[in-house]
Amino acid sequence: MKKVLFFLMLCISSNSLWAQHRYKVEYDLTLTAPRPINNQVEVLSYNIFAYNNNTRLGGLYIGSAVYLNPLNMTKDEVIEYNVEMNRFGHQSMIDGGAQRCGDTTIYFDDYDGSCTFFQYLGFCDTPRGINGISKIEDLTTLNQTTITEGAKVCEGADLVVFGCGLLSYSVDYLYNGQQREMLSYGKHPGTFSFDMADIPGLQAGEPFDLVVKYVDNPTSAKDQSSVGFQFVECSPNLVGTPTPSDTSC
Repeated sequence: MKKVLFFLMLCISSNSLWAQHRYKVEYDLTLTAPRPINNQVEVLSYNIFAYNNNTRLGGLYIGSAVYLNPLNMTKDEVIEYNVEMNRFGHQSMIDGGAQRCGDTTIYFDDYDGSCTFFQYLGFCDTPRGINGISKIEDLTTLNQTTITEGAKVCEGADLVVFGCGLLSYSVDYLYNGQQREMLSYGKHPGTFSFDMADIPGLQAGEPFDLVVKYVDNPTSAKDQSSVGFQFVECSPNLVGTPTPSDTSC
């Protein structure tokens, strides 16, 4: 009976792990409140929340600033929810006695999981900075054709990381028990091109893994993913133009 319970708990834990939805969130945003009126303190508040339908999952950005004291916030991390995020909630307002705009209303935008880059035009002010977010899809699914057909020695191959760019990540290769950096961390297009020469000693038909790190210094399993490939030889090409010849019996 104990063995059965342990097995069930293991299955539940595994299913819970794979049920997680991961998102890469990256921004550099500065809030600057406007000049106050009648010496009143004006506070600019700006919030972005993640939602699943009407359920708030968490805050993607929560900040406030006062005049002559701008607030700069940066974020570059992987967030994880038990359910899928399908809406953004935006909230922006200035509150300060004589001057007021915006309100506590949260305005929604649908989100389909694709890369989203938006410069928020607030109801009260325009925060300077670009916000980026993308769902982290399974690398095996994104690269299924290359995995199935093999990466061509004569052509090289593409590793699809995101469905768009530019978001920050790095790529390591794992071959023959050694893990080495192939692409340093930084903002890159969603697809990374590589060839067999990028992995010293690799021969056609030998398996290797590519490890994508979604943050500069991963601290948990959610911060990175890996996918396995192998290179295959290309079909021999016909050299020149064949000359037809008649045959006779």
